[in-house]
Amino acid sequence: MRRLLTGFLAALLVAYPCARLAAHVRLIHPTSGAALRWSSPASVGIVIQQDGSDDLLDGSHGAAVRLAIQEWNSVSGTTATLVEDASPSSCARTDWEADDVHLVLFDETNDSGFFPELSSTVALTPVWFFGNGLIQDADVLFNGAGFGFTTSGAGGRFDVADVAAHELGHLLGLDHTGASGGTMYPYVDPALVLHRSLSQDELAGLRDAYPAGAYGRITGTVERFEDGTGVAGAYVVARDSGGRTRASILADPSGRFTLRGLEPALYTVYARPLDGTVFEGNLGSFWSGKIDTDFEPALYPTSATLGGASTVDLGPLQVRGDVSLSLGTLVDTLPVRAIAGATRTVVLHGSGLFVGSTLEAGDSDLLLGVPVWTGTRVSFSLTVPADEAHGEVDLTVTNSTGRIAILPAAFEITPPSPQVLAVVPGQGSASGGDALTLTGAGFALGARVVIGDRIYTDGIDATVVDPSTITLTTAATGPGRHDVVVIDPSGVEGRLAAGLQVLSTPTIDNALPHAGNAGGGTTVLLVGEGFEPGMTVRVDGIDQGPATVEGPTRASFTTVGGDTGGPYTLELVNPDGASTSFAFSYVSQNDPTVTAVTPVRASAGSRITLTGSGFTPTMGVSFYTDAAGSPVPAARVTFVDASTLEVTTPSHSTGVASLLVADLSGCGAFAENVFTFTSGGGGGGGCSIASVEGPGTPRRWLEGGWWVLAVLSFLGLRSIRARRYATAA
Repeated sequence: MRRLLTGFLAALLVAYPCARLAAHVRLIHPTSGAALRWSSPASVGIVIQQDGSDDLLDGSHGAAVRLAIQEWNSVSGTTATLVEDASPSSCARTDWEADDVHLVLFDETNDSGFFPELSSTVALTPVWFFGNGLIQDADVLFNGAGFGFTTSGAGGRFDVADVAAHELGHLLGLDHTGASGGTMYPYVDPALVLHRSLSQDELAGLRDAYPAGAYGRITGTVERFEDGTGVAGAYVVARDSGGRTRASILADPSGRFTLRGLEPALYTVYARPLDGTVFEGNLGSFWSGKIDTDFEPALYPTSATLGGASTVDLGPLQVRGDVSLSLGTLVDTLPVRAIAGATRTVVLHGSGLFVGSTLEAGDSDLLLGVPVWTGTRVSFSLTVPADEAHGEVDLTVTNSTGRIAILPAAFEITPPSPQVLAVVPGQGSASGGDALTLTGAGFALGARVVIGDRIYTDGIDATVVDPSTITLTTAATGPGRHDVVVIDPSGVEGRLAAGLQVLSTPTIDNALPHAGNAGGGTTVLLVGEGFEPGMTVRVDGIDQGPATVEGPTRASFTTVGGDTGGPYTLELVNPDGASTSFAFSYVSQNDPTVTAVTPVRASAGSRITLTGSGFTPTMGVSFYTDAAGSPVPAARVTFVDASTLEVTTPSHSTGVASLLVADLSGCGAFAENVFTFTSGGGGGGGCSIASVEGPGTPRRWLEGGWWVLAVLSFLGLRSIRARRYATAA
C-alpha cells in the first residue's frame, strides 16, 4: 500500500537567469531555475470544497484539512500564511481551474481529467506559475474515484490530514525531501499518520522561502576525493547535537550548497547520494540529469556552531567512490515510529547488509539491539528512553571495511499515543457553550482536540491542565454522536469513539395559532430551528403524535384536544431526546377557518374581505411576511357575521404575506401566502440587457508566461505482494 510521489511539467519554457537553491528542496522552474513562490505569501487563500469525500458523509474532511492548514500556519519565522475562505459561496465552487480560488477538492468522478480509470495517483497539486517563478494558482485534488480516505483510522484508507499536509507543502512551493520523517517525503502508508506533523526540514524550507527574521546558514562544497570535482545534486543534511535531522538541500551542479533557515545550535553536516528510497524521478523536472549518486556518504569532520544569523562555511567535503551498501528501500514503511519509553523490533531492507556490519543512530540515547544480518535485510530491537523528545533521527550502517550508508530521518520519535478515557458531560447542545472535561493519559502541551468539524487548540480555546486532563468549551457543533479525538503535536492521536452526543436541540420562534379547540383537530404551524424528522409533540403532557417536519425550520401537527384552559406547555422532542417548549391553550369555541380573501392583491390602506367560518366580534387579523417574525395588525377589522370580516390593510412592505385570524383567547386560523401587498402605484417599465463578454476560451497555457506544474502525489501500487513502485507520470 506504499505510494510514490512524483511530478510532471507541461509547456515550452523560456530561459531566465538561474536562481539560487533554497534550504529545502523547492519546486523549481525547469529552465530558469527560479524557485516557485507566492508574491503575497501572507494571505494565500484556501477553500475547502463543501462536498468532501464520498467516504466521509459526516463532513469530517473539513476538520482534517484545517488540521493541515494549522500545521503549516504554526511555523514561526516566516511570512507564509494559509487563509481559509469558509464563505458558503466559495465552498460550493468546483471550478478549481479558476485563478481566483485555490480549492481543496475530492474529485469523485474524474471531472478534472487527472484520474482516469485504474489511475495510481491518490492526490495531486496542479501549480500554475510564471517564468519568474511566481505562482498564479494552485489547488489540491484528491482522487476520490480511485482511493478511499479516512479521518478515523479506517484500515486501507489514506488519512486526509496526512495527505493534505503534504499537498499544502507543494501548494506553498516545496518539492519532495529525502528525509523519511519529513512531511514532504515522497511516500505514504495508510498505517501511518506521522507526516501530519511538519519536520524541522519543512520549517527550515518555509523560513527560507518566505523569511520573517534572520536565521543562520551553513555553506560548503561536496567534491570527489579522486579529482576534486564537484558532486552535482548531492543530498546534504544537517542534524543538531541531539541527533535530530534539522534541514536538507541538494547541491548545485558544482557541488556547492547553502543550508538556510537554521536556528542557533551546534550542527553536524553530511552528504549522501539521493538514491535508495528517494530518487531523481521523485523530484520536479528541473533536477533531471543534475543529480550524481555514484559516491559514498561522508560526514564533515568538524561541526558548525550557529548563533543568530551567523554563517559558517565548512569548506569542501570530500567523498569517495560508490559503495555496494545501502539502507532503506521502497518496501520499508518509513519513517519507523519510535515510541518514547517503548521497545520494538525494526526490520529494514537494503544491500550489502552482511554479518560484521554495525548500526548507529544519530541520537546515541536510542538503544539498538544486536542486529541480525541477511545481506538484503537487517532486523534489530529499538529502545527509546521515556523522556526522549520528539523528532527525526538518522540511522547509519557501517560494513566490515568501514564503508557507510545513511538513512536520513529513519526514526521519528513520538510519545505514546494519547488515551481519551472519558468526556464529562457526555452530552452537549448543538448551539455550543458546554464546558467539557476530557480525562485520559498522554495529553501534551500544544495538543489539539477534534470534535465533529471543530478543532480546539491548547492555549487558544482549550487547556491542557495536566497529562490526564483537558478542558474546553464547545462551539456550535452538528447534532449526533461524535468521536472525541486528542491529537499530539507529533501527529499521533487518541480517540474516544462516540464520546460526545450533541443534541439537536430544537427552538420555537412561533406556534400559529396559539390556542385551539378543546375537542382537538386544530392544525398548528411551528416555526423555529433544529426540527428533526421523527420529532414528537406533547401538550400538557399529552402525546400529540409525530409532527410533520418539512425541514429544520418548519413543522406542523394537529391537536388531539384537552381540557379547556392554559396556557399549557407545548413540548417538542427530537429523536435524540433534546426538547424545547412553548405555550398553548385550549378553548371551548370552534376554530375559525379562512376560505377566501378578496381581493388577493391590494396596497396598504385598502379594504379586503375575508370569508370563512367561526368568526366572532372579537376577532383580530394580523399579517406576517415571515411566520417566525413579528405580526403587523390590520389597520381596522369589522365583524360582519360569522363568515365575513371586513379588513383594512396596514402599512406594510410590498410582497406576499400570510395572515392570522384569531380572537382574544388566541384561538384562530393561520392562512399562508394568501395575500400580496402591492406598491399602489402605476406606470410602465422595461427590461434592459447589459451586454457582457461571454466565457473566455480555456486557459492558454503558452501565453503570457503561463506554466503548469502538476505535482502528482501518492502514486499507488496496485500489487501489494509485488511491492513495485510506480514510475514517473
